[in-house]
Amino acid sequence: MPRVIISAGHTSQDPGTASNGLREVDLTRAISRKIIPHLRASGVITLSVPPNMDLSRRIEWINGTGYSEDFKDIAIEIHINDGNKSGLEFWHKGKDGEESKRLATQIMESTTKETSYENQGIKSEFDHEFGSLAFISNTKTISVLLECLYIDNPEDANRLKDESQLELLATGIAKGVLTYLGVPFRKAQATVPPKVTPKPEAKPINKPSIPTSTPNFSKSNAAPSFNNNSSPTRPNERTNSFSPPGVPNQAPPMSREQRKDMVMKMYNKVLGREPNQNDLNYFLNIGITEEKLLSRMIDSQEHLDMVKAKSDFDKVKKEYEKQKTTLTRLRAEYQDNRAMLQNLTKLLHQKNRTISEMKSRMQNPTQFSTLNSSSSTPKNTKKYKGSLSSRIFHFFSNILG
Repeated sequence: MPRVIISAGHTSQDPGTASNGLREVDLTRAISRKIIPHLRASGVITLSVPPNMDLSRRIEWINGTGYSEDFKDIAIEIHINDGNKSGLEFWHKGKDGEESKRLATQIMESTTKETSYENQGIKSEFDHEFGSLAFISNTKTISVLLECLYIDNPEDANRLKDESQLELLATGIAKGVLTYLGVPFRKAQATVPPKVTPKPEAKPINKPSIPTSTPNFSKSNAAPSFNNNSSPTRPNERTNSFSPPGVPNQAPPMSREQRKDMVMKMYNKVLGREPNQNDLNYFLNIGITEEKLLSRMIDSQEHLDMVKAKSDFDKVKKEYEKQKTTLTRLRAEYQDNRAMLQNLTKLLHQKNRTISEMKSRMQNPTQFSTLNSSSSTPKNTKKYKGSLSSRIFHFFSNILG
């Protein structure tokens, strides 16, 4: 299935436009946080670009995932507009007929239906005042850029301050993406903090030591390394601002054996291997849900490496099939040329024999004249009279004629 990447435009250092007490960077992150859970709840693999990456690094990060238009993968960047208009303005890659335009059109239809916001148009990047949009033109995915409402319009600003309006906007965008992919929409459940119930004090019992930090997924089955120190954000790590949706309160908690079975199945399904003992102990003891485990695995470096390896394999396979087709064609051409050469060789031998026979006849005219005379019909012999030279001339005239 195609995959989706959501990118929030701008950074803390470059917060974008600001008006009516709002900043573009804060709004793009808020909208992105609301889109992602709906896509994941509907079964679509969704990545979020880590925050505070400038535009060039965001593009590099997206291209580094291995996601590509060849696999129908999608990248969406969220922005907030200005210019005292109202509503939505979406930008697509290239000219008419591109998949990017079809995606932007579908998102616009779903979002305006969900929100009743004004449609300010679906436009080609070539129509932009900059001549093109780097996010759209430089990413390898089916990419669109969504300008959501106008921050300097008082009515739109009030909408951007309303959490329920942002939720409607995010739902409309998610529905548009899912319709484009042909996937049914499933609304994400709201995250509700679990109630903390004090437990009676119990006597300590001997238990194996439990890791206190998150496993670092790796390709080997060796125990993962643990590091309690904070580290820079990597493409495989989800930030707190893009946390997955929680599990509804009414869902009964799984037993330890059920969680163990779930962890084993998820490892085999997503990473194609069994969890090592440290990983298994960690996830059993923190009581992780299936959805959160899937989210961590999808964002892990190991999974990103697998995706990239699959992309590289598909490229090699495509090139192999191309070379195989070329080789088959060259073999056919070789067989045709070989048959043609054999025919030409036969004709050349036949020509040489004919020339050799003609030379022999010219060197022994008397012998071939006698043979010719004896092989002639009686009627012709009686009618033809003349000297030896005349008969030789007549003989060659018959041959050449």
